[in-house]
Amino acid sequence: MNPAVLTLLVVLVAAALAAASYLAGGRPERALWPAVAGRAVSWTALGLLLLNVGCPTTVREEQPLVLVDVSPSMDAPGGQGAEAGRMAAGLGEVLEFRGSRLIDPLTAAVASGRRIVVLTDGEIVDAGGLSAAVLAGTEVRVLPRQVQADVAITGVEGPRHLARGDSLAFEVDLRIVGDSAPGGMAIEAVANEVVLGRVEVPSLAGERQRLRVPAGAVALGPGQHLIEMRLVGGGDAEPRTDRRLHHLTVSETPGIILVANPASWDSRFLYRTLAEVAGLPVEGFLQLEPGSWRRISDLRPVSASVVQQGIQGADLLVTFGGEPAGAAQSRARGRWLWPDRGGADGDWYLDPDAGSPLAGAFAGVSSDSLLPADGLIPMDLPPGSWTALSARLGRRGAPRPALVGSEGPSGRRLTVAATGLWRWAFQGGIQEQVYRSWVASSVTWLLGRTQGVDAGLAQPVRPVVERDEPIVFQWTGPDAPTELPITLMASDSSRTDTLRFDGAGRATLPLGVGGWQYTLAGGGSGLIAVEAYSSELLPGPVTLEAREAARSPARGTRGSRELPWLFALAVLGWCVEWTVRRRAGRR
Repeated sequence: MNPAVLTLLVVLVAAALAAASYLAGGRPERALWPAVAGRAVSWTALGLLLLNVGCPTTVREEQPLVLVDVSPSMDAPGGQGAEAGRMAAGLGEVLEFRGSRLIDPLTAAVASGRRIVVLTDGEIVDAGGLSAAVLAGTEVRVLPRQVQADVAITGVEGPRHLARGDSLAFEVDLRIVGDSAPGGMAIEAVANEVVLGRVEVPSLAGERQRLRVPAGAVALGPGQHLIEMRLVGGGDAEPRTDRRLHHLTVSETPGIILVANPASWDSRFLYRTLAEVAGLPVEGFLQLEPGSWRRISDLRPVSASVVQQGIQGADLLVTFGGEPAGAAQSRARGRWLWPDRGGADGDWYLDPDAGSPLAGAFAGVSSDSLLPADGLIPMDLPPGSWTALSARLGRRGAPRPALVGSEGPSGRRLTVAATGLWRWAFQGGIQEQVYRSWVASSVTWLLGRTQGVDAGLAQPVRPVVERDEPIVFQWTGPDAPTELPITLMASDSSRTDTLRFDGAGRATLPLGVGGWQYTLAGGGSGLIAVEAYSSELLPGPVTLEAREAARSPARGTRGSRELPWLFALAVLGWCVEWTVRRRAGRR
């Protein structure tokens, strides 16, 4: 029944009963009518309390959730991060989000059912993924930053591995924010406070520029180094964009030389994986047409003499196709051969041999989870050789050798008879991890020991990351990933942590700004760094506009027993009745 109708009925019934109780003995005196009213009021209040009639009311809301953008863009010159903090403190419960990413924190906040207020500069990278339903009940307040003039180093490209004495050069990208850039600027490449190279910045026209910074021959000792690219003489408002870091590993030996003639997908993916997991300088050459050689890294033309020099000095020589000239005279301690002629096409399913030196790279992986090779080159097993992978066409017939290793007076040799293994790396997931593990194990066996960096069971995917980004470690051990303790040392602090790897064999490690020397349990060490630079320090497009929340006040009901004044009204009615009856001489 409608609460208003029920309340009216209670009032009428209480008034009728109160009047009837006094009229039962005849018409009461005029002085007793206030007593009748007091009784009617008391019985009305008592009836409402007994029935607990619901009363519509506006539900009082909890404090709103305030999502505050604490990304670097709010902290940059012209940003209003401090103002956003002050506003948030007076609005409600404060939650922070970083990285200019709002989808996950906003979705979680909306699930609470509370009013949401977002304080940001509007430079949200995932604003396009915010649904209308999520934004409908969200109030967005935009505090735009005031753009100030700045010259920033937005990118540094250079070699990650070099042999001692090799030439070193960097490509530096500059971005100019504002109308113009000051003159007299220069870019320096610095290692351990020693200037390796310097180039004057010409008059900057346009928003973006690219400069080449030559540093000459590598004069650094073997090991890992952080090269700092400095923009000097700028004098702009944001110094954190004037310094970038580049990780460089220097080795005593020339490292790995890959020669592809002809080029193939297998050679391209192997070159990329070697550069990531080998921990040695890796150089690659390919021949697109007879007598025309190019570097795999940038496709720049090189002379045949450069290729010959690399072949002669390599520690590990990797050849695709026919054997290049001079390969027989190479001093390489390991040879990795990928012949590509005379193969039989088809789906060749591979099975690892548990007794081979490379068996650990395939441990715990079902052969059914790997894509088959798309071809197999017939080969004879030399005396004393072993088979790491065997292949069967369509899983039928006798197994044939697909990966064969041998060792002799001239060094160790590994021959890959299967083609199309690049698809493992292209596919991603567990197949990519098997490919990386197999490549790393092959390099280790061919060279007889781990070269260059003491890699251990895991390596950082990128040894240098921007501010607020975690360092990601990739598992490279032969077995399944396990928790791995890590010790980190900085110039003024140290800490211990544990790497916990996911199903893809990756573990994230958040760190503060600065360089860190890490050591892994069971062996493995290296140098990693977090830059003070962040791309968010530069102005970006405003993708999230200010908006009001489309939200109506929540309505609800309160029972009459929740109204204290009804109890007081009942007592007051009885008091009035008692007083009037006492004055009239009645009990």
